Amino acid sequence: MAIVFNKIARKNPRDKSVKYYPSVKVVGRKTEKDLMERICRNTTLNEREAMMALAEVRQGIMDFLLDGYSVEFSDWASFRQTVTAKGAETVDKCDATLVRKVNVRCTLKKEFQEEVPRTFSLCFSADCPRRAECSVQP
Repeated sequence: MAIVFNKIARKNPRDKSVKYYPSVKVVGRKTEKDLMERICRNTTLNEREAMMALAEVRQGIMDFLLDGYSVEFSDWASFRQTVTAKGAETVDKCDATLVRKVNVRCTLKKEFQEEVPRTFSLCFSADCPRRAECSVQP
């Protein structure tokens, strides 16, 4: 597995100098169907059962959030609600009408974030003929 990077030039607006920064290149998109197929390959679940399980996880997260709970997956992520709201001058004027937007935040756990550098190699070109040579193992 490799995380592929592009080299992106960015100008400093103050002095117009240019520096190059690595930027993650998305090499494609995976859907819940791809995840379902992987689950089927690695478990005894059939396609229908795997899709039902994924749908239940999604609906369970949504239901718990709507009931006011945060949802924590022990070693990889947690979901919680936040709001974007206007401020009130007094406590008495602070009510639900000040809420402009309800947000859902997914925060990756430290253990999951630390797993990425140990698992993936890094490469600066998707079509590099010497990809194995330019990969960096942390």
